[in-house]
Amino acid sequence: MPAILFKPASKPIASSAPTCDYDRLIFSYAAVTKFIKQIDELKSSCEKYKDFDIFPISIKFNKLLGKSLRIKQIFRYENKIQQIWSSYIFENDSITDSINIVYKCDLNGIDATKRMFTDITKKFSEEEFKKFNTMEDTDIKEELVKKGLPKNYFTCLYDILHVENIALHSFDVAKIFSSRFTPITKILNLFSDDEKFKNFLINKKIIDEAQFRKAKILDFTYNFTLDVIKKINETVPFIIASSVKDETITFKKNIPENHDASKIYINKSTGREPVIGVIDSGIKFSDNWSSYVAEQKKLLLPGMNSRYDHGTGVCSLIIGNDEINPNFKDNLGNFRVKLFEVLPDSDSGLSESLLIKLLNEEIIAKNQDIKVWNISIGFEVPDFNSITFLGKQLDDLQEKYDVQFVVSLGNYQYVSPADSLTAISVGSRYLNDQQKYVRCSYSHDVKVLKMYDKPNCQTINNDKSVPDNNINKIKILNEFMNAYYDEGTSFSAPLIARKLAHLIHVEKLSPQLSRSIINYLAYNDKENHFVDLNILNSKRDLFVMFEGEMLAKNSKAGIVYNYETDVKIDVSKLIIPSKNRTATSQIDCSVNYALSYNLAGRSTFGDEYSSTDIGMKLNYLQTNEQGKTKRRSLLSANDNAVTLNSTEKEWRKHHGKYNPSRVVVSDKKIVIPDITPSPTNFTFSLHRIELFDDDSKSIKYGAIFHLFSDNVEAFEDFVSDNEVNIQRVISIGIDTEDEIDIEA
Repeated sequence: MPAILFKPASKPIASSAPTCDYDRLIFSYAAVTKFIKQIDELKSSCEKYKDFDIFPISIKFNKLLGKSLRIKQIFRYENKIQQIWSSYIFENDSITDSINIVYKCDLNGIDATKRMFTDITKKFSEEEFKKFNTMEDTDIKEELVKKGLPKNYFTCLYDILHVENIALHSFDVAKIFSSRFTPITKILNLFSDDEKFKNFLINKKIIDEAQFRKAKILDFTYNFTLDVIKKINETVPFIIASSVKDETITFKKNIPENHDASKIYINKSTGREPVIGVIDSGIKFSDNWSSYVAEQKKLLLPGMNSRYDHGTGVCSLIIGNDEINPNFKDNLGNFRVKLFEVLPDSDSGLSESLLIKLLNEEIIAKNQDIKVWNISIGFEVPDFNSITFLGKQLDDLQEKYDVQFVVSLGNYQYVSPADSLTAISVGSRYLNDQQKYVRCSYSHDVKVLKMYDKPNCQTINNDKSVPDNNINKIKILNEFMNAYYDEGTSFSAPLIARKLAHLIHVEKLSPQLSRSIINYLAYNDKENHFVDLNILNSKRDLFVMFEGEMLAKNSKAGIVYNYETDVKIDVSKLIIPSKNRTATSQIDCSVNYALSYNLAGRSTFGDEYSSTDIGMKLNYLQTNEQGKTKRRSLLSANDNAVTLNSTEKEWRKHHGKYNPSRVVVSDKKIVIPDITPSPTNFTFSLHRIELFDDDSKSIKYGAIFHLFSDNVEAFEDFVSDNEVNIQRVISIGIDTEDEIDIEA
C-alpha cells in the first residue's frame, strides 16, 4: 500500500473551550486579603521607578497551570493579558509542580486589580465568602450582581486560586558578576521595539549608539559587557529576563585512522541534484567531487584561519555516502552542498553570539531557497533546565523561513543547538562484530527541560573506544580525497539530512511533514531508532499524511479550532470474527501517529515558548436513531500510549504543555461501538487552541497516521473509497538503480 497524501481540511470548526476543572479549589477570604497586601507591596516597588511606564509582574503559581487555569482578568495591560516570560522551577534537577510567569503591566492595571478585590472584601463578609465554596458558579455570579458587582469579578476569584506570590520581576545578576565572562543577555520586552530600548539606554547614559549596535544579536538579545549589565541592573533591575555565558567552540584536529586511505570515484554532478545547506568548517574537494559544491561562502572573522577536515568529512557523506560506504547505502542518489564556513582552526574560535548573528543576518535569511540545513557543530550545554538562545533561534528560523535543521547530538557533552525543540537531532550507533547495533559511547540520551527526548533518531557510526567495532565501519573523505575512519555524531547528522532532503525535494513534501516522517519512523524502530524510508512502501500498512496551515487570524483564547477530514475504512475487513460479538467490538487495526509543527515566533515567552497548542485525534463517526452524528475519539494523546516523551501523557493532561514534534505509538486495537455497513466514516481531526486572544501567523503542520492490521486485505480499497480527499498517492522512490518513481 503506497503512502497517501490527503487534502487537509481548510476551514476550521470553532467550538467552545473545555470547561475548567476547579475540583478541590477553595475560595478563601484570607487569601484575598493577603493578595491585596501583596498588591500594595508590588505597587510600592514599582513607584520607585516613576519614570518607567511598564513593569514586569512576576507571579509564582503553585501549579503547572494548564491553559484553562491561567489568569484572565487581573494585571491586564491595554485590556489584555500579556505574558512576556516564564521559567519552570527545578529542585534537585527535577521540575516541581510550580512555575513563574511574568506579565507586562502598568500602574493602571495594578490599581484596577486591587480595586476589584477590594470591592469584593467590602461587599462580602468572611462568613458570606465561605458560602461560595458550597455554591454553583452561576449562583456565585448572581450573588456578585446582587451586591452591585460585575460578573467578571467571579473570574478574578479563580485567577488567584493558584497564586503563591506576586512581585516586581528581578533577575539575579550575582552569578554573572561572580564569573568573568561576557554573557548573552535577554531583555524583557517592555519596550515596543529595540529603537525605544536603545534610546532609553542612551538617555540614561548607560551606553552609546555604537556600543548598542555592536552588542545587538537579535531583538532584545544582546552581548553586553559586564559593566553595561551592571549599569542596567542598577537603573532598572527588573529589565533582564535571562543571561548565559557566550560559549566558544574550538576543534582540535583528530589524528585519523587511515586504515583505508583509498580514493573514491563519483560521477560528475548533473547540476540538478537537491542542495543541502551546511554550516561547518571549510571544505576541499577535487576531481568530480568538487562539482557537487554549489557554493562555498567564507564567513570567518578577519585574522581567522580556515580548517578543512571536519567540513569535508560532513559534506562527503551528504554528497556521496553510497559511493563511500557501499555497505551502508541508502540508495537516495547524490546531493549537492552549499557550504557556509563559520568554524575556524584550533587557534581561533567560534562564539555562540557570532553564530546566532550569522544565522539570522547572513545564512538563512539570504538563502531561503535551501530547505534542509545540516549543523554538525555545537556549544556545550551547561544544564537542561532551559533551552539555549541558539536552540531557540533555530526554532524561530524554522518557523519564519519554512526550513528544517538537522543537528548532531554532540560527543560526550550534549551540545546546543541540539536542544532545539523543532530541529531533528541525531545520535550514533555502531555495528559490532556480532552484527548488532550498539549505542556509541560518546552518544547519549537526554531530556530537554526534563520532558523532550533527544536525539530524535540514530544512524550508523563508528566507536574507536570499544573493542568490538573492528569491521563494518563507516568512512568519510578528508581534504586529500582519501577515505578514512573517524567517529562522532557530526558524521551521523548528514545521513539524516540526505533522507530529509529526499522527502522535501524529491517527494515534494513539506518540511513539517518530512520531520514527522523522520521522527515517526525512528521511534517506530523501537530497538535502534533508525530511519528506513522503505517502510513507507509496506504492503500491509497504510500511511496517511497531512500537511497544511492552521489559521490564526483573530483567534480567541480558549476556543478550540478543529480541522477535520473524513475518511472511509471498510470495517468488514477489519473485524475479528467472534461468536459472541457484543455491542462494542474490537477492530483488528491499530493506529499510531506523528505530528510536527513549527513555533509561532513566541520565543519571548521564556521556557513555555508559545501560546498555541496543537493536537490530533482519530474519531469514529456514530449516528444515532435521530440521525445525529457523534464523534468518538479512538486515538489521542490521552490514550494509554508510549510517546516520544514518556511523560507527555501526564504532562499534557495536567499542565497543557505542547510538544511540536509529537509521536504517539499505541498497542491498543481500535474499539468502535457498533458494527455498521462498510465502508465506515472516520475523521482525522487536528485542533488548535490559543492561550490568549491572538492574531499571530498561521502555523504550518505535517502529520502522518500509521494504520496497520493483521489482515493483509484491510486497506486494499482505501484509495478508491477516499478519492475525493486524496491529494496524491506517493510511492517512495528508493531503489538500487537510483531511479525515482512518483505515482501522481
